[in-house]
Amino acid sequence: MNLKSVTVVEHDPRWKELFLEEEKQIKEVIFKDYKCKKFNEYDDTPSSSAAQPPLLTVNVFHCGSTSVPGLKAKPVIDILLVVNGDISELDEMNERFESSNYQIRGENGIAGRRFFTKRIPNHIWVNMHAFQFDNITDIERHLTFRDYLIAHPIILDQYANLKSELASKFPNSIDDYWEGKNLWIKCHEKKSLIWHWANRFNNK
Repeated sequence: MNLKSVTVVEHDPRWKELFLEEEKQIKEVIFKDYKCKKFNEYDDTPSSSAAQPPLLTVNVFHCGSTSVPGLKAKPVIDILLVVNGDISELDEMNERFESSNYQIRGENGIAGRRFFTKRIPNHIWVNMHAFQFDNITDIERHLTFRDYLIAHPIILDQYANLKSELASKFPNSIDDYWEGKNLWIKCHEKKSLIWHWANRFNNK
């Protein structure tokens, strides 16, 4: 698969394992010179001559279609990286990410994002979307849509069927594939946020 073609396949449980492997590599990149106690902590005594602790990672999430059990998807592992400092500080780690075979894409059309892509074995791509911790809109948009699909199997099936139809119709045009999904996704992103807030902490 290349980034312009469209291949939608049945859900593969190994996608979760691939995410976990990639999460580990991301941790190693960010905490390269430090002994981590936990993923969101660091030992401020570096093992090398680095003078400052690295940008802290708040959390790493599996998002996108490959994170939803049972959902057909393009073989692309989408990763959401949340950092606790200014997102521009992540740019200082570009060489480290390049050494781990990531391609640096900058904001790539979404203000405040840092986007990275990587190809791994078996024609699978990794897309990493990094956001600053207080970019609530984009962080919630990714995670709430994922959780909404998991909680609503009928809607999940509708989305899977739409993806299959569009992939058959536009096998060589990722732009047309995305355009065909866009209205449906925007509609259900709104519904997912309403669902999220309607069901959060039912014990007021």
